[in-house]
Amino acid sequence: MSDRLRGAPEGTTKTSHPIGAYAKWVEEIARLRAAFGAPVIALTGDRGGITASALRTALGGIERTGLIDWRDGAPRQLRDGLMDPPAAATALIVVVDPAVVKRAGAAARALAPDVMLYAGGIDPAICFETMERLGSPEAVVLDRDDPRHGQCLDTLRTLPRLRCVDYGRHAGADVRLIDCQLYTSCSSASVRIGRDVFDLCMGAPGLAFIDAALATLATVRVLGGDVTGAASRFAAGPDAHQTATTGN
Repeated sequence: MSDRLRGAPEGTTKTSHPIGAYAKWVEEIARLRAAFGAPVIALTGDRGGITASALRTALGGIERTGLIDWRDGAPRQLRDGLMDPPAAATALIVVVDPAVVKRAGAAARALAPDVMLYAGGIDPAICFETMERLGSPEAVVLDRDDPRHGQCLDTLRTLPRLRCVDYGRHAGADVRLIDCQLYTSCSSASVRIGRDVFDLCMGAPGLAFIDAALATLATVRVLGGDVTGAASRFAAGPDAHQTATTGN
């Protein structure tokens, strides 16, 4: 493939991303947003890719969700060609990089996500700036265990009508990890949401996958979705013969 980006405006290459190109791409994302007729989840953070996969699992798989990776100059789906929205779409997930959002300027507001999800690595100032640039979503999902959670929450509370939901091991988290086990090829967890406890299993080992599942359930909750149904998609149990280590 040449350095011309498929689907990108003329004169744009992998190393050249003028504001006009960003405006064009965001315009196309906004068109897709309208076509989906489903909530838009903007996602960023150290665990962005893992969490995007977990969201798609919980929200019905690739048959019912759309995913745009916007962590470089040209959103990946716009490079590779956008597909028509799936029938009965449940969500459009857009993985963003705050630096890319900043370079997009005012055009980024066309994305207008319903929920902003932070999957690790919160910087309060960047968090606030990114949300403003994207059009101040109605809700934000935060990692309760991040050491800067409180500072970030205080900053975000200055935004009007913003609902905040958090996840993590902290006793005050809305979606709280009670216990977890790390196996050789998967991870399991018990999660409390309100009065309900859900048993989850992720198809890969590591705490990052557990955190991604917690973030996903918090997002489903803030959207008013079916948390029980979402949790059930993580419910396949690990092989009883695998060696486990306690992860809590």
